[in-house]
Amino acid sequence: MGHLSGAGGGSAPFIGRRQELEKIRRCFEEARSGQPRLVLVAGDAGVGKTRLLNQLHPEFQRYCVLLQGRCYEDSTMPYLPLVEALRSCSQQCPEDFEELDDAEAEIIFRILGKTSGEIAATCVARTSPASSFSYPLP
Repeated sequence: MGHLSGAGGGSAPFIGRRQELEKIRRCFEEARSGQPRLVLVAGDAGVGKTRLLNQLHPEFQRYCVLLQGRCYEDSTMPYLPLVEALRSCSQQCPEDFEELDDAEAEIIFRILGKTSGEIAATCVARTSPASSFSYPLP
């Protein structure tokens, strides 16, 4: 059973989501075996969507890059979850963006609100042996 540190220094056990955890794990294993899968975790604010995914993050990150995007009730930006997932990808795997042709890169950089120079600087920083990066889920 997992625990989450509370703001008050306490710890809350992770309980009551065995069925959801198993469904997501099953989808993940099917995806690893080559079957396309998409998991959408939806629900009202505060029901534990982020907590559920954070519980699985350490288990899955050994095998893949995990991307996360969120919807915000008051947001007027279309496709925000996809933009956030793409931004997460650019932070975790900036070297993959070096392989884009100019037209693709221009579109991606515009969506991310970045210039190609900013992405290139991230690539250099990430590949530097003195650099250490951590990408916790919010």
